[in-house]
Amino acid sequence: MEMSVSELLNDTVATERNSASGGANLSGQLHVLQQKLHQNSHADLRAVRIAEQDGIIRLYGKVCTFYAKQWAQILIGREQQTARIENSIEVA
Repeated sequence: MEMSVSELLNDTVATERNSASGGANLSGQLHVLQQKLHQNSHADLRAVRIAEQDGIIRLYGKVCTFYAKQWAQILIGREQQTARIENSIEVA
């Protein structure tokens, strides 16, 4: 299905608005991102929590290994490629 020029322009404007209002979009997706961590087979990731402030996704909580800390960041990064991620997870 081909799009007309006006449809393409409208789609581009909508995409730019969504990018500009990234904080609003991120807030709506936090629940989905949290589920991604909880559904992962790595048990440590279930203790990781996610918060968003000013368009930055912050990961926090405690895990047993540095690997788990990095894996949480990778999983969230795959889902939110345009967001800045601050990894504040503690390795205990």
